[in-house]
Amino acid sequence: MTEAAGPEPLMLQNVTAVDGFAYGVIGADIHVLASGAPLYLLANWEHVPAVSPGWLRGMPGRMLNGRRATAPSAGDGELAQLRLWRVCAARLAVRWLYGAGKRGRIPLASRFAAESAAAGWKVISAFHGPDAEPVSPGSQDARAAGSAGLLVIVEHADRWLLANLTWLLKNAFLHQSGTATRVLMAAGTADGWPRVRAILDRYEADTSSQHLPGFERVSGGRSGISAAATENSGAISGFPAPR
Repeated sequence: MTEAAGPEPLMLQNVTAVDGFAYGVIGADIHVLASGAPLYLLANWEHVPAVSPGWLRGMPGRMLNGRRATAPSAGDGELAQLRLWRVCAARLAVRWLYGAGKRGRIPLASRFAAESAAAGWKVISAFHGPDAEPVSPGSQDARAAGSAGLLVIVEHADRWLLANLTWLLKNAFLHQSGTATRVLMAAGTADGWPRVRAILDRYEADTSSQHLPGFERVSGGRSGISAAATENSGAISGFPAPR
């Protein structure tokens, strides 16, 4: 009679830098240039920290940053489409989420990431090397063992160099047998999608796109997204929005 297998052993990764930034990942590849600069960074997904209302009041356009909760977001119908995509039968599925301007695609991706994490999915953010968001120094754990699946969020996918995006799609952590893997790419347009979809053919991935309509113009000449920012500004400042 054999003993029952114990819990998976913890993995320790020591990351050290001298006069620079050190970065490591557990459970995924790291792809770098000859200079050592990473083509992209992987990080455990995190909620965007709250920002000061006073700082937001200083310039209403700051509330249109897609990663802040004050930015207008797509509705429940769009989120429901992402939920259905997440539970599709494919082992690897990639969706290109696009829309004019910043009409809710980043807030929608953030809502979907938060909901997926609450449902037991391992959620990872992928940032383009030259445009990478600050990532906490040290190690990022990308292992999906024991999770419902792996979800990777790629913001501004249309700004990535195609070569860098190709290397991301080669990363071994996206191709683990038995692990449901979803890659959500948020972009402004669908222009880059045909080339990315062609790359995914070699992996027999399920590919799809989802369009988010842009905000229409409203009375008074302001766009819907501008009006939404004004409404949010009034709510944050405590004063009614101008009419």
